[in-house]
Amino acid sequence: MAQMRMNRAFNARMLTDMTKVEFIGAGYDENNSWQDGREIKSTIKGVVRPAKTGQSIVLESGGVRYSDWYKLHITDRYSLKVSDKIEHKGVRYNILELANQQEYGFQGAILEKSEKL
Repeated sequence: MAQMRMNRAFNARMLTDMTKVEFIGAGYDENNSWQDGREIKSTIKGVVRPAKTGQSIVLESGGVRYSDWYKLHITDRYSLKVSDKIEHKGVRYNILELANQQEYGFQGAILEKSEKL
């Protein structure tokens, strides 16, 4: 299998600064109430682009929901978890899926806009 060379793409001017938000100490307390924990923010560089052109239709029990999904590509020197959030241009995104592409030199994720910043 031919190895992809991502060095040129990740050295390009397309890379933008964004914020990775990690939550430390989040979980349920003794009363079974959710506690958000503490936010730890760090700057990462990557590329955010629409996952598809237009909106995606997501079928759920009880109806149809429209969703704006995005793809994130970052170099493999950063690490992400599904519980992390991404802030980019004033919008906070949830990470729905991670794709470990370390053999190609990058990590990919599918993002969805969060309801709160």
